[in-house]
Amino acid sequence: MKSLNNITKVIFAIIFLINSSCSKEDSIISDTEMINSIEVDSTNDSEDISASLVKGAITLYTVNGTEIEKKIDYAVSGTNLALQKNIKKHDQVWNFIKKVTPTKYLSMIKEFLVFNGEAEQIGGFVTDIDNDLSKWTLGIAIEDIDGDGDLIHIVLHEVAHIITLKKDQVDENKTSDDCKTIGSYSGCVKGNSYLYELYVNYWGDIKKDREELSKEQLYQKYPDRFVTEYAATNPGEDIAEVITEFIKQPKSSNTSIANKKINSMYNHSEIVDFRNYVISNINTTSGSRLSRIATNNSKRKKHKCGRIHKGL
Repeated sequence: MKSLNNITKVIFAIIFLINSSCSKEDSIISDTEMINSIEVDSTNDSEDISASLVKGAITLYTVNGTEIEKKIDYAVSGTNLALQKNIKKHDQVWNFIKKVTPTKYLSMIKEFLVFNGEAEQIGGFVTDIDNDLSKWTLGIAIEDIDGDGDLIHIVLHEVAHIITLKKDQVDENKTSDDCKTIGSYSGCVKGNSYLYELYVNYWGDIKKDREELSKEQLYQKYPDRFVTEYAATNPGEDIAEVITEFIKQPKSSNTSIANKKINSMYNHSEIVDFRNYVISNINTTSGSRLSRIATNNSKRKKHKCGRIHKGL
């Protein structure tokens, strides 16, 4: 969330136009690129900014250690009021987040926003707080959450964004004009980052198609390149989906480009550690085997979960 002194800040993407409803994205036209796009209504009131991040904001929590403390109940009615009163569901979602998120990433989540994702057809998002890539707001749509199976893909995807956009991955002190790799709203993606590695290896050769095709068309043309259709949105969503599938799937000898992306994650000890942590915590919890709940894709198909408003 940003405090932008009562002006409207429009960030123009050169890679892909990302909007809050995850609709058609425009593609890149240059080699030194900026990967995000959004219009943010400015205000000095952080609570108003939280509400503006996504339609359907219900309750904002502050995260203290591993526990959540209610910061604000937004003015809602009807279904959203019922969801606001369902504190048990809020706690259920947060407890699952705690269960699958290693402490070093959980400690970066400073705010937790409960919202209804029906209006924008999204299941979750993350956004950094005050231009600080060590502090994040995590939002989860709770209207259709019935159990861990509805949460696993969304939560892993959003934590993957934090991993790939944190301080050791993005240089906050460089602007897009100074960036020789690829730029983001928060700075310049580092040359040794997970994201830039994936970009160089798997996106450079389809530049012309990226410029001309929507993500749906890109996926239809190259289904073997992407782990999901949503991964074809842009490199940032691609790596988040790749990490998510890396955690959910056993290692495979499949030779598709999509599977090569997944297997490339075995080269990064941090991401392997994340995978091991999730598998250990899911498989030691009664009734929550990863091999079973990972096949529940109903939420993902409906909401196409991913980052909104800012970022890759």
